[in-house]
Amino acid sequence: MARALVLVATALAASILTAGVYANAIVWADISIGRADCGTVWEPNAVEEPCASALRRRAWATTGMLGAAALVALVTVVVGSRPPGGRGTPALALAVGIGGAVVMVGLVWGAAIERTVGT
Repeated sequence: MARALVLVATALAASILTAGVYANAIVWADISIGRADCGTVWEPNAVEEPCASALRRRAWATTGMLGAAALVALVTVVVGSRPPGGRGTPALALAVGIGGAVVMVGLVWGAAIERTVGT
């Protein structure tokens, strides 16, 4: 079990690092006068709607990566620690909870990006 926890922690750390690099990369959008620098997911600069759209896609992808990593890690721990005859209800509850959290974070961050359009 300890080895599984170390593997899960390593996988989570790698996923967080990957998602962090992905979110910090500068997003570009095609605008009629040429490609525009739209900032990053963490520091959006959505001066026009194409930038906001590109940033929202990047934010959803980042949120999804982190959510998937959390789901896989937690389900691995729950399934690995339950008795052989146990049911999968805790894993299902985790999946529903993490899925809901991913959707809420994506919606909130998308709304935050939308507020930067034209500022």
